[in-house]
Amino acid sequence: MSKPRNPPADEAVDSEAINRVLRAEQAAQQAVDRCEQQAQAIVQNAHMQAQRVGQRADERITWVEMRCAQWLREQARQLAMAEAGQADAAEFPEREVSPVVEALAARLTGTEEGSP
Repeated sequence: MSKPRNPPADEAVDSEAINRVLRAEQAAQQAVDRCEQQAQAIVQNAHMQAQRVGQRADERITWVEMRCAQWLREQARQLAMAEAGQADAAEFPEREVSPVVEALAARLTGTEEGSP
């Protein structure tokens, strides 16, 4: 036989159970909100770090370009000086320019001697 229900006591138990569920849902929602905030912070930090990496890469590229331009100017200066001393200017480009171009290509591609 079933036990008779005590309506006011049963309602209090039901009400307490509903309140526990609501508190648990609220706590779960707060935990989800905190996780979303943490995820947004992680994404924002990753974006900032990616920007810093990009800036450093740009700075390094600029440095390499400046060094290459400086090297090319020096090579051109040396070639001009060598050309001024050449008896036959027609031989100058093949004998002098080819090694310079090959050296520049090796430097730009990282295949020069002593590079990893």
